[in-house]
Amino acid sequence: MIEYISRKNKKNLILFIHGLTGSNETWINEESNASFSELLLKDEKINNHFDTAYFEYFTSFLNVKQKYGIFKSIFSKNKTAPINISIKEISQLLNTRIDYELINYDNIILIAHSMGGLVAKNSILNYVNTNSKLKLFISLAVPHLGSDLANYGEFISSNIQMKELQPLSNEIINLQSQWLKSTSLPVSKYYIGAYEGVVNNNSAVPLNTDKKDIVHVNENHRSICKPKDENNIVISSVSVILKEFLKNDSVDDIDYDFTVDSQYDNEYFVLKLLIADVHESSIKDSKKHFYYSEVIRKIFTSKQDKITLKQMYARIESLYSDIYGLYTSGKISTSTELVSAVHQKIIAEDKLFLKSVLEKIDGLHKKGMIHQLANDMQKDIFWLNEKSTEDELNKFKAENV
Repeated sequence: MIEYISRKNKKNLILFIHGLTGSNETWINEESNASFSELLLKDEKINNHFDTAYFEYFTSFLNVKQKYGIFKSIFSKNKTAPINISIKEISQLLNTRIDYELINYDNIILIAHSMGGLVAKNSILNYVNTNSKLKLFISLAVPHLGSDLANYGEFISSNIQMKELQPLSNEIINLQSQWLKSTSLPVSKYYIGAYEGVVNNNSAVPLNTDKKDIVHVNENHRSICKPKDENNIVISSVSVILKEFLKNDSVDDIDYDFTVDSQYDNEYFVLKLLIADVHESSIKDSKKHFYYSEVIRKIFTSKQDKITLKQMYARIESLYSDIYGLYTSGKISTSTELVSAVHQKIIAEDKLFLKSVLEKIDGLHKKGMIHQLANDMQKDIFWLNEKSTEDELNKFKAENV
C-alpha cells in the first residue's frame, strides 16, 4: 500500500521502500523521533518540489502468519491473511500502485533500504525501454549480490524472501544479469555503511558501477535509514542528489520548440553575425542555441557548477580558435561556413573533448555557449578577419537594427 507522508500535489514523488521484516517504522529514528522524510523536507527546495510517501508490504521473519493465513483463507469470507511473497511479486504490487495510484506524478524517486532495493530494481526493470516515471534510485545498504546472513536464517525460517536473499540464489543472479544488460536505467546512487555487518561492500554495489555513484557513510545496516537529524551525512548527501536531480529535470523541461524572433536582435553576438553577413538560417539557429545555453546558466548556479561551466567555456573557446585559424588561412571560405564548422565541431566533441560531469548539458546547449562568449566583448570571438570594437557594433546597431 501507499501511505503519504507529505502530499501537496507536486509533480515529483519520493517513495520509501523498507526491507526484510521492516515497515514504515524503518525510516524513524527512535531517539529523536525524526523520520527520514521529515529531515529531507526541512530543505526548502526539496519541500517545494517533492511529495513523499511509503510503499509498505508484508514481510515477516517467521512464517507464523503464513500458516495461519492458509487456513483462514479457506474458511473465512475476509481477505486472505498476509503471507511472505517473493521479491518479484512484491515489485509487481508496486508496479500496480505506480500505474494506477501514482499516475499523476511525472517523476518518482525510489529510496530503498536492504531488500527493498531489490524490490525497487525489479520494478525499475519492468519499465525498461518505456517512458518510465522512475527517474532516480537511491540504494541504502542493498544486498545486490545477496547476504551471507540469509544462509543462516534459512535454518530457522522457510521464508521465501530469506531464500531469495542468499548469495547466488536464482533471484539474485537473474536480477543482477538483467540490471547489467539494461541500457536505459535511471540515475542510481549506492550507499555503503562502513560498519555494516549485514551487507558486505562487494554486495552493496552492483558490478560495473561508476565510482562517482558510490557513497560511503559511517553507518551500520540499521542506522543508515534512521538519521537522527538533518546534519546526518546520509540526509545531507541525499539532499544534494535530489537537488541535482531537480537541475537535470529542469534541463528536460526546456522549451525546445520556443520561437526566438527579435528577442536577441540587439545582442552583440547577433550584431557580429550580421556584420559578417552570416546566412539568416545560421543566425536563427545561433539565437535558438543561445537561448538554450542561457537557460542552462540559470539552472547550474552552484559554486562547483560554475567551475565546471568555466572549464567547458574554455574548451569551446579553444575549439573556436582552432577553426578560426582555418578561416584566416583560407581553408574556410565564408563566415557562414565558419559558424557552421564551429557548430559541427562542438557537436562532434560533445562526448569527447567537451564531456562533462554535468551530463544533461549536451551539444544543443554547448552550441549556444560559443555565442554567449561572443556576447562578451571581453572575449575575442568574431566571424570576420576584421574584428569590430564595441563602438562599431553599437553604430552598426543604430544604423541597421
